[in-house]
Amino acid sequence: MVGEKMPKISVIVPVYKVEPYLHRCVDSIINQTYQNLEIILVEDGSPDNCPQICDEYAQQDSRIKVIHQENNGLSAARNAGLDIATGNYIAFVDSDDYIDPDMYETMLNIMSEHNADIVECGYRWVKPDITYDRENTKKIDIYTPLKALDALYFGDQMFGGISIVVWNKLYKADLLKNLRMVEGYIHEDVEFTPKVLYSAEKIVKYNYNFYNFYFSANSISRSTYSLKNAKSIEMHRRVPRFFKDKGGEYIYIYKHTYSLYRGALFNHFYECTRRKNDPAFLALSKSFQEEISSTQTDALEILATPPSWKERLFIFSPRLWCFAVSTVRNAREIKWKMKKYVKLLKRNP
Repeated sequence: MVGEKMPKISVIVPVYKVEPYLHRCVDSIINQTYQNLEIILVEDGSPDNCPQICDEYAQQDSRIKVIHQENNGLSAARNAGLDIATGNYIAFVDSDDYIDPDMYETMLNIMSEHNADIVECGYRWVKPDITYDRENTKKIDIYTPLKALDALYFGDQMFGGISIVVWNKLYKADLLKNLRMVEGYIHEDVEFTPKVLYSAEKIVKYNYNFYNFYFSANSISRSTYSLKNAKSIEMHRRVPRFFKDKGGEYIYIYKHTYSLYRGALFNHFYECTRRKNDPAFLALSKSFQEEISSTQTDALEILATPPSWKERLFIFSPRLWCFAVSTVRNAREIKWKMKKYVKLLKRNP
C-alpha cells in the first residue's frame, strides 16, 4: 500500500450483553497495525454496562462511532452499521470475539494484490480452558463466484473451504451497497453469504487464522434450541428461491440448497417434536410436518433421486422416525463421550 492513499475500513461491531468481553474485542480492533479504521459500535439495547463502555470508547478514540438502538437483533445491528459506514471496505466482528493485530493489514494487502471483492481468513475456536487452532499454511486460494459457492457447500469450512459466517471476511464496500441482512431472524448468514458470493467477481481465501471465535455460553450460535431457531427455517427457504432462476452452471447449487432446506425442515420437526409439551413447539411441529409433506413432490422432481430410507420412514410414521433419529443421536453422543473418557484415561493412567 506504499505510495497509495490509505483506504478506510469500516468495522461493524454489534453489541449486546457482552460486558465481560467487550473491552477485549474493541481493544483488538483499536490496536490493529492498520490504523485507518472506522469502528462502528452498534449498541443493540444492551441491559448491562455496554452502552456506557461504548460511549467511553467513542470519547477516547475519534475513529469510533456509536449507535444506540432498541434491541432488534444481530441482523438489524449489522444493517444499522452498514447504513452509516463510509469506508472503502467493510468488516464485521462479533463483540464476544477478538482479532489478531495484523488481520486487516494483511487482508487489505491481499485484497489489493489480487483485486478481490472479498478476502476471507481462517479462524480459531477459543474456549476458556483451551484453544483449537489449525495449521496456518498461508496458502492463497482464488475463487470465481461458482467455485466459492462450491467451496461453501461442499468444502470443509474449518479446513480450507469458504465459511458461511461474515466475521472472517473483508468486503469491498460497493459489493454490499444494495445488500442487507434479513432482520428478525437468527442464522442470517445462511441467506446473506451465498448472495454476496454470487454478486462478487473474485473471492480470495487466505489460510491463516486471524480471527478468534470465542465459544461462550450466551452466543446465538452456541445456545440451546428455541423458537428463534425454529423461525430461522426461513433463511433456508430463501436460498434455493434465490438460485432457482439463475440456471446454467448454478443448477447444482440450486439443487443442493433445496436439499439443505429439506434437511433443515426434518431437523426442525424433530427438535419441535421433542418439546411438544410446549403448545408453541407443538404447533410448529405440526407446521413442519405439513411442509415436509407438501414439498415431497417438488423434492422428487428437483432432486431427481428416490427418497432416502429416513424419508420413507418419516412418510410411514413421523413418530417412528423421531424415535429412530433420537436413538442414532444418543448412540453418537455415547460414542463421543466414550472416546473422550478413553483419552482422559490415557493422559491420566
